[in-house]
This record gives sequence, C-alpha cells and structure tokens, in this order.
Amino acid sequence: MRLLVAVEGVALSRAIADTLERAGHVVTTVKPALAGTFGSAVTDALRDDENAPFDAVIVDTPQALATASSVTPHVRSLLLATTSSPAPEHSPDATLRMPFSDTELLAYVEMLSRESNGLGARSMIIRGDLTLDLANRKAYFASTHRPMPLSRLEYDVLEALVKANGRFVDLNELQRGIGGSFTGEELIRNALYTLDRKLRRAGLNLNRHDDSFRVM
Repeated sequence: MRLLVAVEGVALSRAIADTLERAGHVVTTVKPALAGTFGSAVTDALRDDENAPFDAVIVDTPQALATASSVTPHVRSLLLATTSSPAPEHSPDATLRMPFSDTELLAYVEMLSRESNGLGARSMIIRGDLTLDLANRKAYFASTHRPMPLSRLEYDVLEALVKANGRFVDLNELQRGIGGSFTGEELIRNALYTLDRKLRRAGLNLNRHDDSFRVM
C-alpha cells in the first residue's frame, strides 16, 4: 500500500515508517520545514507527493485527521490515540490505541487494505498481537503472515472465545455456537485441550473456571 504517516512525534513517526517499509509498504512521512507548519505539510504531501494518491493515512491528532479528510475525503485513515484523546470531529476508519506493537500496527493496516478492496473491517478481529482472519479462517499471533497451526475445530473454538471479548464461555455455549448437536461435548473438550497447548506455546493463556473458558 501507499501510506502517508502524518505523526508529529519524530521518533514514533520513524519507528512506524520503518515497520511499514519492512513489511513492503511504500511510505511517505510528513516532515514540516518549520515549527507550527505540520498541517500545511500534511496538505502538501496529500496533494503533491510523488507517491500520492495514498491508499491510507496514519495520523496521531484530530487536526491531522481533519486535514486529510478535507483534502482527500475518500482516503482510508488510521488514528493513533490514547485513552485520554479527545473524540475527533471526523471519524477515522480505524483507531489504534497507544502503546501498540508492530504486529498490531501491521494488522490494522491490513484491515484498511481489506476495506479498500471491499472486504471490510468485519473480516478481521484484532486483539493485541492476536489477529483472526475471519474470511480465510486463520489465526495469527505476533505475526501477520505466519498462521498458527490450528485444526478447523480449534479455530472455531478460538474464534468463539475471542468474540466473547474476555467473557467466560461455557461448554454448552461453545457447542451451540460451533456446531450444535453435530459437535459433541467430548470433541469440544479435546479441541480446548489441544488449543490450550498451542496457545501457551505462542504466549497466550486459555483461562478456565469450572467448565467455562476465556482467552486472555
């Protein structure tokens, strides 16, 4: 993708650009010539940079987001924000909370790419370094290109637990959600056991409370 990084912090901007370039993206970073001219530098890059038009912009302020939205209304946008950041006047396509890992950043950029191609954000779930590709039924942890070696049923169980968003899910709910009466309880238990081993090797935890489970 052709990406514009309009992040005011020099160190953060450089780190983001390095990560994206290593992943094969074409990256332009906004570097204002004078203090206080960041907004005009964003405008100039969107209009005149050799890599324009951009597929997406990555910004860390509502002001930069507003500038991008006004200059190129159809460009995809990713807003980097803290929990205390004010709500932007213009809604971004996605918001990534800081601090974040390289894996999270690349997953969100992939999500923007899918939106540009018509798949939409609903084809992915991102929870920290864990990414579920719902369209292709694959799970990734600390990677955006090496899927975890999960069986069909292990993936189904993991997807159900991730969609629960930290809530404990009991065996009956898992069975109903995955395959109803066609997926026996013993099959679910076996899938949970083997999934737990694979998650722990990857650095994730499958928590258990009686016969209920959640992914943390």
